This record gives sequence, structure tokens and C-alpha cells, in this order.
Amino acid sequence: MIIKNTTVREIALNTSEYDFFVNNDAVDEDLYELPVISGSDLVWGHNIVRCAISGNRKDIFCRYIAASPEECLVTALKAENRKDSYTWFEKEQILEFIRKNSIDEEKTEVLKLIQEVGSFIPNTDKFSSLDSYLKEIVNDNIIDLKTAVRLSLFDNEIISKIVEIIRDFSFSRKRLFINYIVELFKKGDRDRGDIASLLNNAAEADDPFGYIAACRYPSLKSLEKDFSDYTDKYLKGSGIQLKSPPYFEGGGYSVQFSFKSKKQLSRIIERLEKVRETSDDIFRLL
Repeated sequence: MIIKNTTVREIALNTSEYDFFVNNDAVDEDLYELPVISGSDLVWGHNIVRCAISGNRKDIFCRYIAASPEECLVTALKAENRKDSYTWFEKEQILEFIRKNSIDEEKTEVLKLIQEVGSFIPNTDKFSSLDSYLKEIVNDNIIDLKTAVRLSLFDNEIISKIVEIIRDFSFSRKRLFINYIVELFKKGDRDRGDIASLLNNAAEADDPFGYIAACRYPSLKSLEKDFSDYTDKYLKGSGIQLKSPPYFEGGGYSVQFSFKSKKQLSRIIERLEKVRETSDDIFRLL
């Protein structure tokens, strides 16, 4: 690798071959990571060179290498040093470069420079199959890739309405909400117009998530009432908290309580024994 001074305007800024990265590196006088040049191509340091030009610098020190496309890409990725933090769009462009240059997708050193575990390629292919709007919301971390693939059933107007509703939900609630919408659609008795109406109603509801959950599981309200009646009957005033699994799906019940004396503990055990004797009344809710 050779380091030499180069006239800034002689550097090939018009190439996009390696311009995958979005980091906004800045030139601070002469303190910067040296850009890398191969032949006439700028391999790494596009932002640095642009910064130098905008600051009216006449020249800049660069590192020159003679390398294959794969070696150049590896050099650029090592200079970036951002394993496990590349954006989806960056990974998409890197994969395009790998395939354009017939780089071995299974053996290349690039894989370990993109992410620590596994290959970034299968999920990047899934990302590439999405339309531009879904790509944007996945890249912005609004929803995960797997959920986005499920959403591809719908047009962008429906997807936009869903995103508007779920934007402040936790990731787990986002997944559940979208799964409920997809399941309602796939059941076959609701068309695109029905889904749009449901979403409009959900957006106006005090609890949009609860509204859609109740549409997906019409018996949910009844289950919640039966469970509430049971706890009122057998546990009210006991200090015992009996919790059902979310929407009575999967898992089992959990119990929480505290006590300060042997007498309190004895009372709690008595109530729990009553729960054991009547447990069929709540197991049927699952």
C-alpha cells in the first residue's frame, strides 16, 4: 500500500462502485483517515474527499492499492469498521457489487465484515424483494423484515395506515397487530375495503390494538369477562395476582403474591388451594 499526495480534483468522484456508505466523515485540517484509491477508482473515503473539495482544498493524502474488486471491497469494509450496523440499503448495494463482480458468496471474507453471525445475503435478498415503501420502513426500523414480508400482501395505502397506527407500539405489539390484520384478510371473508374500514375504526378507537384483537378473536371480550369474574370470586382481597397469558394464547397462568407473616402465608395457601380445586374454570379459557 502506497501513501502519496494527490490533487483532490483528480480523484474519481463520479464512480459509485464503492460508494455504499452513509457515514458523514469530516476532514479536520490534516487529521483524517486516508482515503483509498485503486487505479482510478476511489475505494473508500468518498465523504472525506467531498468534504475536502467543499473546503476548497487542493490536494489530499491517499493510500493507493493494487487489488481485485473483492480485495477493494474488503479494504473498504475494514476501513468502515461497522460490523452489524450497516443499513439495509448499504447491504443491498454491497450484495449487488458482490454479484456484479462474481465474488464467491459463501467463502468471501466480506461476510464476516458485515455481520458477526451467519450470512447477510438471504435476508438482504428478502429485503430487495420488497417495494420501495416497505424498504423504507424496514430500513427506518419501524417494522422488522419478517413482518414487512407479511405486509407485502397489501397496497401502500393500507400499509401506510397500519404504520400510522402502530408507530408508537412496542415491536412485539407491532408484530401482533400486523399478524391480526393479515389473518383477518387471509380468512377470506374480508376484502381490501373491509380491511381499510377496520383500520379506520381502529385509528379512531381508544385502544386500536384491543379493537383489532377483538376483531380477530371475537370471543376475547367474553374470555376476559369470565376471567375477571373468576378472580373476583376466588381471589378478591387476597393480595394474589393471577395473570392470564396475552389474549389467552399459549403459555399458562402466572401467580404473584407477597406476605409478611406465617399467618398471611397460610391464608394465601388456602386461596391457592381453592384455585387448584376450581382450576378447570380457567383452563377452559385457554
